[in-house]
Formats: sequence, structure tokens, C-alpha cells
Amino acid sequence: MKATKAVHTILDAADFAARKHANQRRKGSAAEPYVNHLIEVAELVCGALNEPDVNLVIAALLHDTIEDAGVTREELAERFGAEVADLVAEVTDEKSLPKAERKRLQIENAPKKSVGAQAIQLADKISNLRGIADSPPADWDKQRKREYVTWARNVVDGFTAPNPLLEAEFDKVALRLQEGFADAPNPPRVSHVIDVTDEEIRSGKTGIGVVGGVRPPSWLRSQGHDVQK
Repeated sequence: MKATKAVHTILDAADFAARKHANQRRKGSAAEPYVNHLIEVAELVCGALNEPDVNLVIAALLHDTIEDAGVTREELAERFGAEVADLVAEVTDEKSLPKAERKRLQIENAPKKSVGAQAIQLADKISNLRGIADSPPADWDKQRKREYVTWARNVVDGFTAPNPLLEAEFDKVALRLQEGFADAPNPPRVSHVIDVTDEEIRSGKTGIGVVGGVRPPSWLRSQGHDVQK
């Protein structure tokens, strides 16, 4: 794809995403337009690539259009091609399932994701962690933040081919948040994944549940927290 056409296609995807998410805002204290998150995810993906991958950047811009904006895979395929549509579909949760089940499936399916899908999901979680650090929902205390970081780490730990630059940035932001938890009481022994999803980061909704049987992150244990393997 020629450079001019590639730039135009990426801008078309950005415009499409902005229009589809026009009425959505992030629910942190800054209440940023939702498109800020989409551009951040795409920029993270683009900046981590050794070689240009226009379709991957476009899919990063569009990664929430099916899940949160009512766009169909067929609509994306017609406008941006099957590769983009397949990537977006691959990182889309099935909204008809309960939140706890969607959460469990993200961890279970992480090793099965394509390299491109792993990059988008890593960038998405980096953006969400940054949001928690810089502009969290007003009703999120340290325990609630910790629960999301723990779950996100479990997803990332399942990736078989994570982009090394994105993985390093994820670790950096997760550590930044972890250091902020230092003066909070140690959490109880964990043998479950707490039901705090990417969707809740985006929407600011509350409601806690658990899903059993997932190993907590090794870095949390290394900091002295009493966490089961």
C-alpha cells in the first residue's frame, strides 16, 4: 500500500471510530472523549512495530466498534477489509455473556490469540492502566484498582507472543500503580480473579464478582502479598 493511501486509510478509520463513539466518554475524573483512548491504543501499537502494518493500526483504532458501538463485522469487512474485521472480532468480547464469564474467557483464550490481537489487547490494557493511574473513576479505591491490575496481569501472562515493547510498557505502568498501593493494607489470600473488566474501566460501572481457578501474577507475590499460586 502506497504511503499516501495508507495515511488516508488510517485517517478514514480514525474518523469512522470517532463518529461511532461520538457520544461516549471515559469515566475517569477527566471525562475524556472516548476517541482519546482509541487513538492512544493505535499509537501504542504503531510505535511498537518494527515494520509498518496499516491493517493492525486500523484494527487498533476500531477495536471497540463491534463491542461498544454496534458495528458489525460485515460492515468493517466491507469498508476496511476482512483482515481488519477479523482482528477487531478477535479482540471483541461476547456481550451476551455475563461479565464474569467474559472475564474468564479473556484469560482462557489469551494463549490462542494471534500476534496482532495480542498487540491490540496489550495496548488496550496499557491505556486502561494509565487511565486508572491518572484519572480513575471517583468511586474506585485502591483495592478496586488492585483487582483490575491483577486481572489484566493474568490476561497478559497468557499471551504466547507479546510485543516486547508493549509488554515492557505494561510492566512499567503496572509497577507505577503497584507502588501506589504500597500504603494500602495487604489484600487477602487470592485464589480467584476479581470481576473487574476492561468494559468497567471504560464505563466506570461497579459491581464485584469472582471467577475461580486462575493463577495470580508472580510480581504481586514478589512484593510480599499473600497470594496463592
